[in-house]
Amino acid sequence: GRQQHWFCSGGNDRHIHIWHQGSDGVVRRTGTIVRVDEENMGCMLAVNARFVVTASSTNNVVQVYSLRTMAQHRYLSYHREAPQCFVRLSDTAFVSGSLDGMIVVWHAEHMTPLRVLNSPGDYLGKEDHDFRYCVRTLVFVAGQY
Repeated sequence: GRQQHWFCSGGNDRHIHIWHQGSDGVVRRTGTIVRVDEENMGCMLAVNARFVVTASSTNNVVQVYSLRTMAQHRYLSYHREAPQCFVRLSDTAFVSGSLDGMIVVWHAEHMTPLRVLNSPGDYLGKEDHDFRYCVRTLVFVAGQY
């Protein structure tokens, strides 16, 4: 049989839409998750078949949503500024990067930080507005973490 594909979409309407391309090739929306944060979504990542993570541009929280329950699973509060991007490293790890330059490697099942790769010591906070270490994008190159 033909392989099936899933993807998620989201934006400013506080929803995450789950889409599925069936064996017939037709793409259908199969579910919707109502996000708990009211701010516009800045980035999103399907971590694995169980979880999707999102971040807004106005707070430092990573929201975790369950694809099984179609609801918020928990939130991760580790960054000092708003996360700007995510990348999946493997079945067991993903990475988030934030405005303050912090890069966090997360355990994909336990949703706990495995390692902080960058945490600028001379970060002065929001009052300074000097985000010279900002991480705007992360790209997976090769290998597994």
